[in-house]
Amino acid sequence: MRYKVPRNIEHEAKIVGPATFQQIIPLGIAAFIIFFLYLILREVSLLLFFFISAFVATGGVALAFLKINEMPLSNYIKNYIAFSTASKEYVWEKKEKPVKISTERKKRSLPKKKKTEEREEEKKLKKGSRLGKVSSRIETF
Repeated sequence: MRYKVPRNIEHEAKIVGPATFQQIIPLGIAAFIIFFLYLILREVSLLLFFFISAFVATGGVALAFLKINEMPLSNYIKNYIAFSTASKEYVWEKKEKPVKISTERKKRSLPKKKKTEEREEEKKLKKGSRLGKVSSRIETF
């Protein structure tokens, strides 16, 4: 039995469990930041460490797995930054050009066929060819 296989399948390779490479990067960066926060803040305050690391972990998970309208959150952030930094002032300046009015008219015409050529074409069409019959039917309507 034959099956139709779709050809336009986009599939990302899974690296670790169900996570792809693009999802592992934000998780790894968040884990790296949390590790350095632990090294810095373990002697100061453990409660402060947990508070800051919760925000970092939430941000890493959101960047890795959150999709809005099938678009990753990282793309939304990139688009927001690009829109915020781009100029938004649109100025339309009409350039004044002098109007040229010519008094001479240029005649543009197609080359005329000779009457003999037109008659020969009509004869070819009317001799009983299918095209001649169709054209005569169209002309009679």
